[in-house]
Amino acid sequence: MLFQPSARGGGGIRACTVPAVAVPPEPPEPAQPRRRRPWTPTLRDVVDEAQRFALTLAARRHQGNMTQAAKAVGVSRRTLRAAAKRLGLYQAFVEQGVNRRLAGPAGGA
Repeated sequence: MLFQPSARGGGGIRACTVPAVAVPPEPPEPAQPRRRRPWTPTLRDVVDEAQRFALTLAARRHQGNMTQAAKAVGVSRRTLRAAAKRLGLYQAFVEQGVNRRLAGPAGGA
């Protein structure tokens, strides 16, 4: 209850009712979900893909010989091995090397 001065001028106070509280508006409808952009590759994705391509080509060209492949791509053997492991290509080098050893000498006999 609120108290207001009396309208009769007698200086008294009379009780009045509390004004109605404004009803909060209805919540807005949920916004349409934002469209997701199509996947765009990051710089890391692009670099990894280029390295994967170069290392795969070197592994094939040099029949799994990591030392020769490292020289061909211009990195140390240790760097090549770490990159091949990080990119999941280490097994390709191993398989190329195994295939080369199973094939026997290049001259055949």
